[in-house]
Amino acid sequence: GPFNIFDVLIKGRDYAIARGVSAALLPKLTTVWGPGYNADNAGISNYSRITRLLKIGGLAADPDEFDDNVILHEFGHYIQHNISFNKSPGGPHTFTGHFNIALTWSEGWGTFYGLAVRNSKFYVDHTNIGFTSVDFELPNFGGSLVANPLMTGFDNEVGVCSTLWDIFDSNSDNRDRLSDGIANIWSIITNSTYFGAARNCAMEDFIDGWVRLNKGQLISLSEILAE
Repeated sequence: GPFNIFDVLIKGRDYAIARGVSAALLPKLTTVWGPGYNADNAGISNYSRITRLLKIGGLAADPDEFDDNVILHEFGHYIQHNISFNKSPGGPHTFTGHFNIALTWSEGWGTFYGLAVRNSKFYVDHTNIGFTSVDFELPNFGGSLVANPLMTGFDNEVGVCSTLWDIFDSNSDNRDRLSDGIANIWSIITNSTYFGAARNCAMEDFIDGWVRLNKGQLISLSEILAE
């Protein structure tokens, strides 16, 4: 468990450094895990930007020490905290729920960061009785073969993540014709004009940054946004 957590966190850190992030911008991160560890009294892994503490759940019913996606999602919050600007109010959230757009941007970014580091469209979270899997090429839930209409919009974290993934990935599906990689995404979320104190720090700011920073491919982007 601890060795896998450490390995995954190193991969997440190396990905940011490979994007040009100085190690000085990635301060010490304390991570806590143990068998039976109840990360937030509900067993849910989480990251606190106030204490810079990452807690990985270890309850037998929902162990996360080998769930690389979950670990990288929380580490994505740490990355966001240190290289971008985050106005998420925190609080409960779900893949199918609709919430404050700053919250869903933060949660969608965390999941996307994990997908990008692993270069995989699949998010998987195991429990003691099975697993949940979401394919971000076709957001689905519980094995559905069709897109879940609840997982759309920028007030939904899956809607945010799947939009970023469609921009990033090299697969063309439906109306997704963008294969843009991480560089433009990275340059926008690290730009204080669009992710700073004067902004909502939500998907609308990302789109504004894309247009105003002349990232191009606006027709392809608009087709992804219309999905």
